[in-house]
Amino acid sequence: VRFYPVEATKKGHHEFDSELGSYSREDFERRLAWLHNFRQRLLGVDATNVSPSAYVEWLLLTSAVKGEVYDLAEVRSWKRSPLCYSRAIRDGLLSLLSSESPSSTETRALSSRLNQIPSFLEIARLNIEASDRLSIEEGILELDRCREIVEHLPAELEDSTPPRELAEIGQRSREAVRALRDFVAHLEVEVLPGATATHVLGAEALGRLLRYQEMEDTSLEEIRLGAERTVVATQVEMKDLAARMEASPSLAGAFAMMAKDRFSEADLLSRTQEFYKGVEAFAGEHHLTSRAFGDAIQIIEKPFRFGDRELIVLESVGPLENDPRPFLFMLTVPRPGSPPSRTETHMRDLSARALKLALIRE
Repeated sequence: VRFYPVEATKKGHHEFDSELGSYSREDFERRLAWLHNFRQRLLGVDATNVSPSAYVEWLLLTSAVKGEVYDLAEVRSWKRSPLCYSRAIRDGLLSLLSSESPSSTETRALSSRLNQIPSFLEIARLNIEASDRLSIEEGILELDRCREIVEHLPAELEDSTPPRELAEIGQRSREAVRALRDFVAHLEVEVLPGATATHVLGAEALGRLLRYQEMEDTSLEEIRLGAERTVVATQVEMKDLAARMEASPSLAGAFAMMAKDRFSEADLLSRTQEFYKGVEAFAGEHHLTSRAFGDAIQIIEKPFRFGDRELIVLESVGPLENDPRPFLFMLTVPRPGSPPSRTETHMRDLSARALKLALIRE
């Protein structure tokens, strides 16, 4: 938990909410030593003398430990990719902002994590070495997104945070923004020119990660061929369904027809709420879930801090969370002043059918 305080917060364990984590090389060495010791303890368990559920948990835990050891010691993503650090920052902030109105405890922890970003990025600067170009470029994009989140935090918290705390968050936000800009400049000037042109993890490394992280022993070639067969079969089925739709001469025409069934921006949230009630009622009537969710899910407009890449985001509650806060089903509503063509595309992608499918999935 102390090594991964951000993950702990996301899971609902809040003892280390004020910490962002320490990713120095010495910390990774200590983590590896702990994992090797823990793995030996797991291997000492008599797995033939436990319950079926305990055996499954033993398998999952053993595989997860092997996967983390392989990533830290062999793949070494902490040296290859800035994403390791941008994700820790992003998740570290957003995990404390998972409710519409953060509590004073959450904003204090948020301020503490903001304060640690400059030193956290100094460690990242020491760790990151030139690797494949794609990893560095993706990391730069994510770090820019982190900067945008940090920049807008004071404005987003203005209505729910006391002035003194807000002033402190504002100061630490500005310092964190400077640190993020400096780190991106370092990656662009010092690291990116020496990066290789391709992203190559290698078949052996990828195969091991699949075995450890997904417990998947299928060969990469079989996975590729299976994926191709699935794509072709899905395309055939889609074309067949489109041909059976009235007044739909093609697959593109079918999608265009479905996209017409959509709401106005003003009705988007309320109509989605109606859909949700219908989905919940159907699931309960047919015994598809063990309980009724009721108000455990709230449908809201997605705040800026959650980004605009995804139109729909479900912010779930961690499994260890004692606070009975709701899951947030967040929709990106078109911003005022957006070009009409962009709004049209946006609302087409949030058609009635797309929203129903998203609600059922989540």
